[in-house]
Amino acid sequence: MTYIGIDNGVSGTIGIIEEDDFYWLYKTPVRLAQDFHKTKRNINRLDVEEFMELLKLFTNGDYKIYIERPFINKVGFSATISSVRCHEATLVALDLMDLSYKFIDSKEWQKYFFGDLKKIKDLKKESLEVGMKLFPDISLKHNDRDGILIAQYIKENESKM
Repeated sequence: MTYIGIDNGVSGTIGIIEEDDFYWLYKTPVRLAQDFHKTKRNINRLDVEEFMELLKLFTNGDYKIYIERPFINKVGFSATISSVRCHEATLVALDLMDLSYKFIDSKEWQKYFFGDLKKIKDLKKESLEVGMKLFPDISLKHNDRDGILIAQYIKENESKM
C-alpha cells in the first residue's frame, strides 16, 4: 500500500509513504502565471503535467490519496482564491488519471500529531518539528511537513477511515 497525503495549495507539499517504510516529500509543483487584474500580477498555479507525472510513479499498485481541504477564509480573500484554484486543478488532474481520493480536514491530522491545537502558537513550526523527528532523512527545504504527516496519519489510521 502507498499512502499519499496532499497538503492543498501552491505552497503545499505531497507526502508519500510506501508500505516498506520508504518515504518522500515533494513541494507541490507549480508554474508562474499571470493573474488578470487591472495591474499585471504574477501568481503560482499547479503544474498539472508535473503533478500527474509525480503521481504516476506511486499509483501503480494499491494506494490511498487524501487531500487536505482547501483554505477558505473570507478575510484572506487572495489566499482563498489561490487555494481554491490549486484545489480545483488538483481534482481535475486526479480525475483525468482516474485516481480515487478522499478529503481530510487539517484539524483531524493536526490534533493526532500535535495534541491540543489551542496550545499551539505556530502550526507550521509544529509541523516542521514533528515531521523532522518522525522523518529525519527528509532534506527538502520547506517551512512544514504537512504532506508527509497527512500520509503518516492515513497509514496509522486507515482502518478507522
